[in-house]
Amino acid sequence: MTEIKLINGRYFLQTIDKYDNPMRPGTDGYRARQKIVEIGRQYRAPENLESFAPNYFDDAYGKRVE
Repeated sequence: MTEIKLINGRYFLQTIDKYDNPMRPGTDGYRARQKIVEIGRQYRAPENLESFAPNYFDDAYGKRVE
C-alpha cells in the first residue's frame, strides 16, 4: 500500500511498509523499488494532484525513516 504525502510543498508517494536498502540488489527494498518503478509507469494521479506525473517514478528512491 502507498500514500501520497505533501512534504515541503512537493508531493511524494511513499509505501506504508518499511524495507531494507532499496539500492542494494537482493533486498526486499530493492524488489519493492523495482515494482514501484514498473507500476508507476501506469499511475494516474487523483484529481487535483495531477502534477504527480508517472515519469517521476523512474527516479524512485529510498528514504531512511526511524
